[in-house]
This record gives sequence, C-alpha cells and structure tokens, in this order.
Amino acid sequence: MNITLLYILLPIVAIAPVFFIKKYVSNKKSEKKYILLALIGYIILTYLYIKLLKKGDMTKLFCVSQIMQMLMIFLGSILIYAEEITINKILGVIISISAIYFFSK
Repeated sequence: MNITLLYILLPIVAIAPVFFIKKYVSNKKSEKKYILLALIGYIILTYLYIKLLKKGDMTKLFCVSQIMQMLMIFLGSILIYAEEITINKILGVIISISAIYFFSK
C-alpha cells in the first residue's frame, strides 16, 4: 500500500470510531450498532497502523498521522457538531502544521 494512501486513509479511519462513539453517547436510544461500527473501525485502524509502521521511521510516520487525525477531528467537530472556534484551537492547528513541516524534514 502506498504511503500517501495510508496518510489519507489513516485519519479518516481513525476519526470514524470517535464520531460513532459520539453518536452513541448523544443518541437517546444508545443504539448498539454505533459501538459495533466503532469496534470495526478500530480493527481496520490497527491493520492500517501495521502497514504504516512497516514503511519506515516510527517517529515521523506515526506523529504525522496523529497530527492529521487531530486536524480532521478539529474540522469535523466544527462542521458536523458546530463547536466553537477558539484562539487556543487556532493556535493548536498552527502549531500542528508547523510540527508536520518539521517532522517531514
């Protein structure tokens, strides 16, 4: 599997279980299907991490992956759940983008 494809898939697969758990918690019926979907997401995520970590330096690959996940959760929480944008969140995004730059060097 191509490393670029892994960097695209990992954040999406990593944040999907978080949104399923949020849906489970916020749903008044607490439907069990959301927990099942979250577990399936974590199994797929484990497989993708195995593929990613076979590609090389764990520090660089894993950290960039984690930062990408954080950025996607930031954007998803604003777009889907209408969470407010604060100065601290904006600073966190700027610092995260800087970290990606430095890890990639």
